This record gives sequence, C-alpha cells and structure tokens, in this order.
Amino acid sequence: MADDVIATDHDPVILIDRAMTGGFEIIFDARRHVFPKGEIEIIGYVDLVKHIFRNEKARVWTKPAPCRAHKDTGANLRECLDCKPGEYVCRIAIKDAPGFKGSAERLAAAVGEEALDASPLDIDTNVIEGWSLEGRTGTVLVVPTGSTSADFRERQGQTRHPGALVVR
Repeated sequence: MADDVIATDHDPVILIDRAMTGGFEIIFDARRHVFPKGEIEIIGYVDLVKHIFRNEKARVWTKPAPCRAHKDTGANLRECLDCKPGEYVCRIAIKDAPGFKGSAERLAAAVGEEALDASPLDIDTNVIEGWSLEGRTGTVLVVPTGSTSADFRERQGQTRHPGALVVR
C-alpha cells in the first residue's frame, strides 16, 4: 500500500550533476539550489525536479562522438554523416533520498524516464547552454535588454530612414 503513494511536492530526492563537476545553480521559487564546485549531489524536492524536467531547465549539449574514420583526427565532426552528433540532454538526474525508497521511480513516471539516467556527460563547451537549436558559437548579434525593435533594426543597418545618421 505504501508503494501506491504518490510523492508530495515536499518529499526530498537527491539531484545528481551528470557532468560530475558541480559549480552551477538552479533558481526556483525564489531559492538558489547550488551545486558547489566539485559536489555532484545535493538534496532537492519533488517540486524542483518537476520544474527542471517539465520546463526543460539545466539542459546541455553533449560532445559529438567521432566515427572510426575521425577517431584520431581533429576533423570537423559536424560535416561527417557517420559521426554521431551531440545530444541535447538534461544535466540533472535523480535518485532516492535515504528513507524515501521508490520516490525517484514514481517521480520519473510523472516527468519522464530521462530523470533516472545518471550516466556521466561530456558537455560541449562550443555550444551555448540552454538552447535547443544548433547554438554553435560564432558570429552573434548581441542586443541589450530593454532595446526597442527600432534599436534592433538600427543594429542590423535597417533604419527607418535610409539616409539618417544615428547619433548616440
């Protein structure tokens, strides 16, 4: 009968940093949940885990895996059709907290089986974290927050008046 109980939002679970490095934080419900540098496990709660997995927080790109032909070369792996591209996965995994056996499995049934995958990750540092698109670093247009659409057009060279000089 105890196995039929669904975990409440305040039950503890252990969050695991799959990158095995620590040194990052997640902000949820006006609280900082910090993985100190070198720490790979912290105590979290069910509501935090639901937030992470349902809203796709703490997702990262893994490094591409080379094929046999490119294993020892420094070739661009993105151009080869046989090389396995990097994957967009969650950096966090969960496991049962002491005294709460089975809560991680019940929670994974609600948020997805990916939550239980605690295999180590190799994060691709050439990719912008938190973006599901091919966010490879390169030429980037930086627009400060609070900019208007007119500011954005000016930065692209599309002013409303083609002959106007922009003076700041």
